[in-house]
Amino acid sequence: MKKLVLPTLALIALGITACTPKPEEGTTTTTTAGGETATKVSFATNAGPILTKNCISCHSGDRPKEGLDLTSLENVNKGAHGNPVVVAGKSDESVLYKAITGNGAPIMPPGGKMSDADIEQIKKWIDAGATE
Repeated sequence: MKKLVLPTLALIALGITACTPKPEEGTTTTTTAGGETATKVSFATNAGPILTKNCISCHSGDRPKEGLDLTSLENVNKGAHGNPVVVAGKSDESVLYKAITGNGAPIMPPGGKMSDADIEQIKKWIDAGATE
């Protein structure tokens, strides 16, 4: 009977690991002091690649459209013509989010909406504080 204890515990541990939800691609997780798992999103990992894929053909270079350069977090924070496009922690108040959803601003990018997954990542990034 004692011979079965270790293999049984190993199988239970393997089963728990296999059933644990995996973080979304491009996110990192941390464990809080209370033992809860928190997902961290960042510009470099989440928002930046999406903006690069969908936006920088128009919003980069010496003369970005609407004066909005989306090539770096620093440039995003400068906004468009000095007006902010992201309100950290508040996607519903952010011009960038409104533009990619078409909710209160012309839909961007022109000619086609971003994927729902990309929009959700931008939303998570803004709502998480629009950092890094």
